[in-house]
Amino acid sequence: MSVLWIAAAIAMVGVLILVHEFGHFLMARALGIGVETFCLGFGPMLLKKKLGQTLYAVALVPLGGFVKLVGESDQEEVSPELLSRSFAQRPVFHRLLVVLGGPLFNILFALLVFVGLGLGGSERPAAVVGEVLEGTPALAAGIRPGDRILRINGQALQSWGELLGIVHDSKGKPLTLEILRGGKNIHVSVVPRLGSREDEFGENKPAWMIGVAPDPKARVFVRQGLFQALQDGAGNTYRLVKLTFVALYKMFTGALSYKNIAGPIQIFALAGEQARTGLASALFFLAVISVNLGVINLLPIPVLDGGHVLFLTVEGITGRMPSMKAREIAQQVGLFILLALMLLAFFNDITRILKGGLLGNGQI
Repeated sequence: MSVLWIAAAIAMVGVLILVHEFGHFLMARALGIGVETFCLGFGPMLLKKKLGQTLYAVALVPLGGFVKLVGESDQEEVSPELLSRSFAQRPVFHRLLVVLGGPLFNILFALLVFVGLGLGGSERPAAVVGEVLEGTPALAAGIRPGDRILRINGQALQSWGELLGIVHDSKGKPLTLEILRGGKNIHVSVVPRLGSREDEFGENKPAWMIGVAPDPKARVFVRQGLFQALQDGAGNTYRLVKLTFVALYKMFTGALSYKNIAGPIQIFALAGEQARTGLASALFFLAVISVNLGVINLLPIPVLDGGHVLFLTVEGITGRMPSMKAREIAQQVGLFILLALMLLAFFNDITRILKGGLLGNGQI
């Protein structure tokens, strides 16, 4: 494990935290709420500079961060000249926007990364057949390994992902494929058959298929125009948000194993590995983790942003914030749940290490 590998992992984790806290900061500033401190990291402050009424700082341990607002607690004393900028004195809607700013900025960051990757271009699996499965429509149609699929029903293809989407959306209607084989273009007709494919959770789901697998060595560089990059970026972000919510639901209901929960050790290891494989891979990984961070922070656990959203929602409905005693009890319960999840995540990480490595190859 090189020093550069560790530095890259720390930098990537730091970026995610900075994005989250910057969301709170930006929303507070936009609403005219005072910000006393904006700090990246926790522990002793190594660097600090006061600009206006805000202290900007970098602390010793870069795996955290916080934004301290003026009048953040309703128990806090605020000088008369700062009362108009006090968080606690603002309407419920303003406070909700500030609390939601962190998670929403994590999701917005992912969207911007996906759009940027589309505009800048990235390597993807090419639409080249690596294997034709026995007893499938592709075999019956005469498709062979090594065939490069250029078009389906006249629509040009670049990547394997586009091929999957068109076949699945066909709903079993015949498809005409234009194939490059041995320097010649040939046309074949194939009728997709309803089969099953494993989804992200290892569950078999119905899918229209023709019975081909991609060539793992065939890659293509895809660069998109602005409209297509925005469309695909929004689609990818939406799917990730939905996937994260579904995964959390499945874990809480027992449909998905608790062993899928990853802790900071594995995330740190994966961050370093992705940074080493290239900028595009590192940015994609950052976007995925950023969405996860944003969604998890929306859980109604008092020590998370979602807990504050819960309290503010109660205040908005009843006209008053839950009592201090009720909030203290809820925070203690929330802290217990969060610590239990962290311990479980650490346990999973250690188990993965003992079984041969966090990255699946026995090496970190």
